[in-house]
Amino acid sequence: MKSILLIPLLAMALPGCKKQTTSEENMVNFLTTGTWRIIAHTYQNAFGSTDLYATSADCRKDDYFRFVKDGTEEINEGPSKCNSSNPQSHVSQWKFLNQYNNKIEIDGWDYSFHKLDDNRFEIITWFTDPYAPQTDITFSR
Repeated sequence: MKSILLIPLLAMALPGCKKQTTSEENMVNFLTTGTWRIIAHTYQNAFGSTDLYATSADCRKDDYFRFVKDGTEEINEGPSKCNSSNPQSHVSQWKFLNQYNNKIEIDGWDYSFHKLDDNRFEIITWFTDPYAPQTDITFSR
């Protein structure tokens, strides 16, 4: 009799079960949904820090980046191109570099994640040498 009562309970509970997404799936989904624009870019070395975004031309500030699940990245010139003879966009590559998905390679450069969520994507170059220069880039939707 108890097993007869359990069957309806199990039938009601099963539709509520769904596959749990892994950290990698979440990160890929955050990264590959929509487009990103750089909103901050700094370069730091032993002599100080330089705000590369502040000194960038306006035609660079409207560029956007679209990461695709197949490992390609589209870099688009946006509404204003810096050089009218350049193509509107070009394709590059990206990939996670380790099983913990806290390191990524974009266009041949290695970075560590500071943050990745629906609206913000922050990466920083990672080096084993504490005196090496460092680049910090922040993207937003």
